[in-house]
Amino acid sequence: MKRTFNTILIAMAATLAGAQTQQSPVKEETAFQPQIEIAGSGVATLDIGREGLFGGRGLGSRSQINFSDSSLSFGAAQRLYGKGIGSFTIGGLTTDESNTGRGKQVFLHQAFLDFQDLRYEAYLGRTNTPSAQLLTFPTLREDDLVDYTTVANPFSDGGNAEEHRYSNVAAVAINSNLKHFVNVHAEHQIDSAGVSDSDSGLNSYGVTYQYLGNPALTSIERFPSYGLGFEHRAVKDSAGGASNVVYAGGVINLRPSVTNRLDLRILAQSSFGNDTSALATLNDTYRADHQAVAVSLRNLYSPFGRPSSQWSLTAGYRTYSKVTDANSYGVALSFVKSLGQGFDLVSQVGYERRSDAMAAAFGGHRDAAVFQIGLVFNFGSTFNQSVGPRRSPTNLLHKYIPN
Repeated sequence: MKRTFNTILIAMAATLAGAQTQQSPVKEETAFQPQIEIAGSGVATLDIGREGLFGGRGLGSRSQINFSDSSLSFGAAQRLYGKGIGSFTIGGLTTDESNTGRGKQVFLHQAFLDFQDLRYEAYLGRTNTPSAQLLTFPTLREDDLVDYTTVANPFSDGGNAEEHRYSNVAAVAINSNLKHFVNVHAEHQIDSAGVSDSDSGLNSYGVTYQYLGNPALTSIERFPSYGLGFEHRAVKDSAGGASNVVYAGGVINLRPSVTNRLDLRILAQSSFGNDTSALATLNDTYRADHQAVAVSLRNLYSPFGRPSSQWSLTAGYRTYSKVTDANSYGVALSFVKSLGQGFDLVSQVGYERRSDAMAAAFGGHRDAAVFQIGLVFNFGSTFNQSVGPRRSPTNLLHKYIPN
């Protein structure tokens, strides 16, 4: 028995001697769970129109089932090791391409990374142009009356109105007390017309200043926001040469109120430096020296602290410095009735008129009119909420009910 026991011990010792020892656990990094955000907007209207497309969208019939501007965006953000917030956003929206025969297309309008600290912010990628961030107008879609309500992209061929609203941007924004914001930026504006004079692709440079009041007092402050900016655009000499634009705008509460607010929005702009003297194409109308103004009067009724109904009248006028008798104007009367959280019944009547000197660029159409009625659903959902990025997907949605 003793020999048998010794034999077992010897066998066990030999087995242990040949076995591998247990590995030490790998040191794990401290977990930082990112905040995830999903935001979207579904827009569907029945459009009954005539002549050219309303809102600067080129040529073609306007009677259609229209779901352009429907969008879906995703974002992630988290607190960084030292201080500040890092975030990433990507998303696309449908565009109105009925005039090309290709049907609806998806346009990548957001794909950027952002770093923000309390006083500084830097972002890089595809997003809203800095000039379009100055002011939002209460039209049904963001490209309605786009020729007046935003600074036009002088490199666009007019096939996609979203080229006036979005570009590839590298920007640094500095703020004072989260009220005064200065944004210095360089852009690659989409050059669908092939008139850019920049080999590097960076064809626009500029700076904007904006004042933003306390977000909690937006409804009752007399001047909740205003700003101004300057852009230099590198256009080829064969297309008239470099173009510059200055612009300014803001919001005035004519009747400050939490429940029944009446406000006025205005944007004025003037471009200069380009020698284009005839308007034969849509690109000519964006590139030639011009002056434009857009104004909207809006009444927002919010009896229980949430928007219940809204009506607004938006109008714009544009005239050209070096083209004789070239001008246009447009109006849009819009109505919104809330049916539930983020779900609205919408309607809009729009009309646009162009002078003879502009009609050639629009296939001979001097005017365009449209009646629209439909439904809109806006939503935003945040998971693991822990930080507050300034350019979150929800903040970047077009707000036909502006703050």
